[in-house]
Amino acid sequence: MLKTKVFVVKDRATSFPIMVTKLQGETEREQEILSLSGYRNSPYRYLFTDLVSKYSTMDIYDAKVRNSRTHYYAYNYIYSHFNELKSGSVIDVEKVEKEG
Repeated sequence: MLKTKVFVVKDRATSFPIMVTKLQGETEREQEILSLSGYRNSPYRYLFTDLVSKYSTMDIYDAKVRNSRTHYYAYNYIYSHFNELKSGSVIDVEKVEKEG
């Protein structure tokens, strides 16, 4: 099943919407399709999309993400808490950074 949620990421001087899709094949065919990109049973099966820049990545350690403190902390937090977060939640990077 492909599960998509949207979030608002907030930090000191910025706020922007992102969309995150968990790519988990529910059927054998979906799993086969996901395996074509190497994500059949991988724990790294989240597609992060910044809805402002339209930039998408499945790698939370991607160079563009690493160069942005805001994206880095938000993506790592969402990756670790995706199942318990509700779509529409606000991810406050300053709080997340203090927790980590």
